[in-house]
Amino acid sequence: MSVISAAQADWLNQLVRKEIDSRLFLTCNFSPTEVPALGNSAKFYLGIQDLYKFAVDTSFVISNLKKYLPSDTEPSFIKNFQTQINDIKDLRSVIDHSQSDCNGFFAREYLRHYNNIIHMALNKPKSKDATVVKAKLRPETESDFELLYASLKNRADRLLEDLESFIDRVAASNEREEIIARWIAATIEWYSKKRIIYLGQLGDVYQARMAAAQKNGTSGGYQLCRKLNYWIEQALFADIDKRIEACKFIINRFPEKAKMAEDKLAEHRQVRLERETQIGENGRDYFFRNLNQQLEETMNGYSGGLLPQELLLADIQRIFDKVHSHDF
Repeated sequence: MSVISAAQADWLNQLVRKEIDSRLFLTCNFSPTEVPALGNSAKFYLGIQDLYKFAVDTSFVISNLKKYLPSDTEPSFIKNFQTQINDIKDLRSVIDHSQSDCNGFFAREYLRHYNNIIHMALNKPKSKDATVVKAKLRPETESDFELLYASLKNRADRLLEDLESFIDRVAASNEREEIIARWIAATIEWYSKKRIIYLGQLGDVYQARMAAAQKNGTSGGYQLCRKLNYWIEQALFADIDKRIEACKFIINRFPEKAKMAEDKLAEHRQVRLERETQIGENGRDYFFRNLNQQLEETMNGYSGGLLPQELLLADIQRIFDKVHSHDF
């Protein structure tokens, strides 16, 4: 069992939507690592991964909580919470990255902080009167890892308690609307930076449309990426290409209107050339540089939630609905 479950993350999201704003989320589809953990050492190391995924990887709010707290929040709460986040980041940095004394100051700082966390967990007195006879520097037995996992679980429980307190503070604050506005803006900015989230939703829509058109079902990852790049480029020119095709249709079918249509066709082609210059060689980069504004425009006529399967699907429906590709 993970130190934090998907059900607990979902509960916090529900609480945010109930108490603060029905559109917001705290964690984005958090899913703990589901692999067998045989023994406390495995549970401890998996717990570090899951804490990081919960607090940092799936949330731009938790690791930057100070930005979303009311201004009258006591400094001790902010400091203690940020210490928890820093501990989680440093634990994960040592476990998942190559840290060596030879790498210099910052690597040594990660190692020093990690070792301090381990020492404190292993040598914590079992009662107020108890003393540690001999300090342990590193885990050596299954019992040692049991202590480490228990310490990690306590961290997770404190984190959940503090996040519930955060939700209560925002809900009761007279700064609530300002915080909601910052939260929404940060959500959109987060999507603009984490392209893989948008591309994942776009890939699902592409596969569904391809299946509906009975074009051989699905594509592999690399092949689908190339198809999505092409689809994005098609979307960037969809409006002007539609006007160009309309002019060609008039020229071919209505000779009496051909002269006017030819003039319009020349104008549209010039606009397309200018847009090609503006976009450059990489349409996908251009698309994501402008995603922030695009999502804001989608939200003007949208009242649903901001999770990827909500907002991003609404945006894809608006932008790609009538855009064709090789497969449909």
